[in-house]
Amino acid sequence: MGRRGFAFSPNFKQVLFIFSQVFFLLGLFWFLPPASAQRTNTIGTCQTETLGREFITSYMDECGNSNQFEVQITGYFAFTSVSVSISNYLFGVARFEKKIMVNRGEMVPVRLPESVGIKGTTKFYNVVLVKADKDISVVSVSNKHVSPETTVLYPVSSLGNEHYIVTPSAQSLDSYPEFSVMTYEDRNSVKIHVKGMLRYEKNVYSSGNKLEIKLRAFQGYQFQGIGDLSGTRIVSEKPVAVLVGQVCFCNNIKCNHVFEQLLPVCSWGTTYIIPPLPWQIVDEMVYITASQSTTVLYQLGEQPETVTLAGGSVLQRPVKPWIPVSISANVGIQVVFYSVGAAVPNSSHAFLMNVPDVASYCRMYSINAQEGFENFALMVASTSETGAIILDNQPLRDVVWNRVPGTEFVWGMRPLGPAISSHAVEHPSSPFALLSVGTAAMDSYGIPGSCRKNVTFKCQTETLQMKEQLELCKDVFLQGSNSEFCSFVNSAFVNLETMCAEDRAVSLQEVARPFGSFLNSSTLSAGGKESEGEVASAVTFLLQSVELAALMAALRSPENMTQTVTTESMAIETFLVVPAAGPCDEVFRLRAQNETMDIHCDTLTRAATEDFVAVAFISYSTLDSIINKRFLNEGNLTADEKLRNFHLNSRVVSGAVGDGRPMNLLKPVNFTLRHRQTKKEEEETRCIHWKFIAGKGTWAEDGCTVLHTNSTHTICSCDHLSSFALLMGLSLK
Repeated sequence: MGRRGFAFSPNFKQVLFIFSQVFFLLGLFWFLPPASAQRTNTIGTCQTETLGREFITSYMDECGNSNQFEVQITGYFAFTSVSVSISNYLFGVARFEKKIMVNRGEMVPVRLPESVGIKGTTKFYNVVLVKADKDISVVSVSNKHVSPETTVLYPVSSLGNEHYIVTPSAQSLDSYPEFSVMTYEDRNSVKIHVKGMLRYEKNVYSSGNKLEIKLRAFQGYQFQGIGDLSGTRIVSEKPVAVLVGQVCFCNNIKCNHVFEQLLPVCSWGTTYIIPPLPWQIVDEMVYITASQSTTVLYQLGEQPETVTLAGGSVLQRPVKPWIPVSISANVGIQVVFYSVGAAVPNSSHAFLMNVPDVASYCRMYSINAQEGFENFALMVASTSETGAIILDNQPLRDVVWNRVPGTEFVWGMRPLGPAISSHAVEHPSSPFALLSVGTAAMDSYGIPGSCRKNVTFKCQTETLQMKEQLELCKDVFLQGSNSEFCSFVNSAFVNLETMCAEDRAVSLQEVARPFGSFLNSSTLSAGGKESEGEVASAVTFLLQSVELAALMAALRSPENMTQTVTTESMAIETFLVVPAAGPCDEVFRLRAQNETMDIHCDTLTRAATEDFVAVAFISYSTLDSIINKRFLNEGNLTADEKLRNFHLNSRVVSGAVGDGRPMNLLKPVNFTLRHRQTKKEEEETRCIHWKFIAGKGTWAEDGCTVLHTNSTHTICSCDHLSSFALLMGLSLK
């Protein structure tokens, strides 16, 4: 019998109270926000990030009326507070502000007033400001009847000082190019080096002209042109956000509004791959912009072409149906994809989309499927790494991967369904590209996926019970109410997310210390039924958090096959097992304080998700005094074995394997528990487990049996893993 182990401990009404008091203070040290959340929003770092805490945008002029504007907010951490406002709305006459809360993996749309739209060539104050207390991603949507257009917004920390305009050419007198320049919280000076013909303050400026504008904080200027403005250079004293578009692009089917936020020159890359659209039946376009003398290799399928571009030049090339494109250059270039739309019967409308460069590929993305669309995830990945990509925590199946000639990459697509929703697409080790595209009747859209470079969750952080509590407390916080229970849940979850998000080894001491502080408090006072419900919920939340954190800590340190820690509140032992290739008979023993858990190797092999499978055993020092006999519903004991004068007579212990998700065991797990008090000869012993259903917590006997008992110890055999204890009393038989 191999031996391994693990442990814990608690005490509770101050679990709730100490938490909002002491624990919030401790949070300053142990509950630091996740890696990306710790940094301040310094402006102009010129990194291509899509996650941040502050964003600015505007909504440009477009053809027709009856517009719908919204921002779609995606959260990555629990209880993320977000404010969406319009500064100096209508020049101070009114002000729009909407406050929301999002949880991890949740997308919440915020509808903006129609009057936020900007008309003509003008200076404007109605800059939309999105601020959050934790990292989020934001998609801007402008929707007129059946003509939606979307763009990923880049956070203030990713804004830059130099941009080059690219605008699609059009063949309609009603269509003309436009761009908006917005500044953040400081005054700014912006110089426009015109290429083409540009309207400004009733004047028309031509190629070679230069004009300078002064902007106040949260102010912008919308410019409109006569013909193509591609190659126009924008240089600003401080970082700015730049949107480009076409007021009314008419091509193939009807007139559409298109727009996109541009990336600054300092973030441009040198290698790009463009996969074809799933519904494509006509030639699309790609615009390649150079800021200096540049040699570009453009390869459409098997056909390479080398072009030399001067600074400020914009090269237009086709993207043909079902043929991928690869582009490389000796220095950074801007690559913008333009879908021209398709004619009936497979109608779609035009859109612009930044193409991510290969160097910016990442391992974790979030994308928003749009309601009423046939949504797709378009992916570009290394040929040898496609098998490890997962979608919403499930292996990516039924994807046909196609070679990108001249590269080591392949491209593929996966339908996502018609409902509005947020999806997570991930690879454990290899960066890849993800584009979110969709089509509907006379509609289409395309945006790059939001890269989660700074939010690399390494463990499962949401169980069904956790999700229920997060939703409950989200509503409480949105109402502005105070709740000690929800403060408890918030801090516990922030602690778990922090450890899961950090890309480093986490010791068991770092698990036991902060979580244990919830439990090292005076005994929880009795309270009423409502208080009991909150205590049961909080304890369940805490038990699952510790299990997940312990498993994560074990997997983060593969060089340490066994880890142990003992504190005043709990003891923990973890063990890493290499999954067996076939049947195995070994039983592993884990020890925590005076308790042990024996688990069969078949159980561990079935739970394997990586090269190693983790198992954790926890023993809590005082938790049995918190979730004591008052949480026992006698209906959960067998009818012929009711007890009187019963009491809990052991520590509470927990067992977990794999990633913490519930699983059925092929072979039972045995727990040896030491009695708190010597068992009397006339007393009966029951092995019980903690059960939390429909907001109520209770001890139950189902699934566990007593294998052996004496005056000091009892061995329990259980067909599942959760939290366990011993119940003793006099039989009523």
